[in-house]
Amino acid sequence: MTIEIKYYKASIPAMFKIALISFVLLNGLAYLIFTILLKTPFEELFGKNWIILVFVPLTQGLIQPLVDKKGIMTIKNSINFENISEKIESILVEKGYQEISRDNNSSTFEKISKIKKITNLHRGKITINYRENSILIVGQKILLNLIESKIK
Repeated sequence: MTIEIKYYKASIPAMFKIALISFVLLNGLAYLIFTILLKTPFEELFGKNWIILVFVPLTQGLIQPLVDKKGIMTIKNSINFENISEKIESILVEKGYQEISRDNNSSTFEKISKIKKITNLHRGKITINYRENSILIVGQKILLNLIESKIK
């Protein structure tokens, strides 16, 4: 059995989305906590902690898409593809995925939790294509690495 994983390039729009969302959330929480609850002027807080309030969201926006990018895993030359496909599906169910559609040649899984669907920009979808001599899995890097380690 051979397993090959090929990753796509990191998405620049995803980087901007993550940076913008984390910037708004971090600064919004800082504003709520310090200005409304602790009665500290936001200008004073921003003047002292502007590095944290600006650069943490920017670095998170750059690092997260690089760490968890989309990819394709190809499993070839296996004797028993049925056992491998059952094992992959059990791993996905164990990690909180639910099968949303199935054809003769493919299955699509999605996260069950609505909170995880909202926070995931890729919506937590995994597609598995079954072919005669191979299995193709399209998903995020972290999940592909997990599947690879559990199958071997």
